[in-house]
Amino acid sequence: MGILKKRKFYLYAAALGLLVACINVPFDLEFTPERHFQVVNSDGHPLPGAIVRQIWYQYSLRERGEAQFQASNKGEVLLPRRTVQTSILALFRGAINEIRETGIHASFFSDEDIIVLADGYPPHIFFDGKGLKGGRAVI
Repeated sequence: MGILKKRKFYLYAAALGLLVACINVPFDLEFTPERHFQVVNSDGHPLPGAIVRQIWYQYSLRERGEAQFQASNKGEVLLPRRTVQTSILALFRGAINEIRETGIHASFFSDEDIIVLADGYPPHIFFDGKGLKGGRAVI
């Protein structure tokens, strides 16, 4: 093997080693951001005691959870940020498993549903925080 071929081989081997190392580096993946909002009716009046259920799912990692909160006397709710430590390799493996098991319609990302229940009002669902305008959940 010539000296140039050896250098090329070592260069490719080093690049492959670096790639493998990088895809295994753990990092925090955010499922849901911290959300602080006030539950109000259509007239803008706070709804104290409203029940807020948060459901989250990360498809590639098959991480699912839910938590329930109660609005304060001012109708305020704080949903904490939710994360998990993972790697690119773990996400990739999970995505491949999702495709194998559910087909082309598989999802690889995170979803969050926020369900707001208050006496005298129909349930409201906010998908991925959409509709929480200006820090308010209007129901």
